Amino acid sequence: MPIKQKLYILSIVLLVLSCKTENQSAIEPEPENMSLLVGEVKDFPDSTWIYLSYEGNDADSTMVTKGKFQFEQTVEYPKSYTIYTKNPPNWSSIWLEEGTTTFSARNGDFRNAIASGTATQEEDNSFVESLGGYWNKQDSLRLIYIDTLQPAIEQEKASDYAAKLRADKFKKEQAYIAENPNSYLSAHLLDFYTTTYGYDTVNLLFSKFPDSLKSSAYGMRINKFLDTNESPDIGDDYIDFTLKNDTGEMVKFSEARGKLTLIDFWASWCGPCIEEYPTLKKVYEQNKANGFEIVGVSQDLNEEPWLESIKKNRLNWTNLINDKNSPSDPYLIYGINGIPDNFLVDENGKIIARNLRGEDLEKAVKDYFKYRRPDNDVF
Repeated sequence: MPIKQKLYILSIVLLVLSCKTENQSAIEPEPENMSLLVGEVKDFPDSTWIYLSYEGNDADSTMVTKGKFQFEQTVEYPKSYTIYTKNPPNWSSIWLEEGTTTFSARNGDFRNAIASGTATQEEDNSFVESLGGYWNKQDSLRLIYIDTLQPAIEQEKASDYAAKLRADKFKKEQAYIAENPNSYLSAHLLDFYTTTYGYDTVNLLFSKFPDSLKSSAYGMRINKFLDTNESPDIGDDYIDFTLKNDTGEMVKFSEARGKLTLIDFWASWCGPCIEEYPTLKKVYEQNKANGFEIVGVSQDLNEEPWLESIKKNRLNWTNLINDKNSPSDPYLIYGINGIPDNFLVDENGKIIARNLRGEDLEKAVKDYFKYRRPDNDVF
């Protein structure tokens, strides 16, 4: 065969192979926005289940094998996920976006996990470092102010210092958001702390965000807060809301309230809320014949633990759940930034007290019915 003919045939073969490669690439493209999470954990037995959660819902799960695990997620923009184990319980937050993120932690110490790799995760790492060990300081202080064996003055000092640290942290966060309006970390922080920062601060910071952040899930929730928040105070009228009760019916607060009503914000997983159960049950049993009512508003993301807690603890009053499908959000309406929290509403619909606990709640309810007058519900 002449050399020219051989070269011609070879060129045709190469062209065909080239076309085949291009066609295969078109048929099986590399996935866009793919995030890879590569994890290494210590002191976990093989077959331990580890979970990846986004906004309270499990996105994926896998088993630990020889101290390693891996997740893949498609993310259209940087998102904050939670990585956790159930048995034993561990959890940590982590940022996922296009690219590879590495995660390293020890069983029982996910708080001090090391995550790195992507831009937003590195940004978060730097920001947390700028807080100067805030969370570890708060953990140490909490051990003091909840320790009943500590002198009262030491407990008070620890509590006051913890409050100062929180206030300083909020200032740093707000300054960061103001200086970094294009950051998804800023959007996440503002979304998480809307009810803590309050309407005016949130509105000012949010106004500087670009459209890309405003249209993200973070931005849409912030916008919902701005459209919804009222933050009523003592002396104001209550604001009505509608939620689903424990039998699946939609209930308006205005239809469930009594002559004196406690709106109790809580969740089945909240330790301080659980500590209030005995007081709530006692006050309810002692005063329900007089027209006292409790309307519990749960922050549980799933119904199962909520219903189980109601049954197990015999919370025999009106129970509502603030789930994602609710027509209204009383947590945003009332500006709840921590639980337990509550509002005491009188017969005329006025808020007469807030965040009553233990003996203070008992006394307030007792005094209300003792000194109440039909034309004057102030006590």
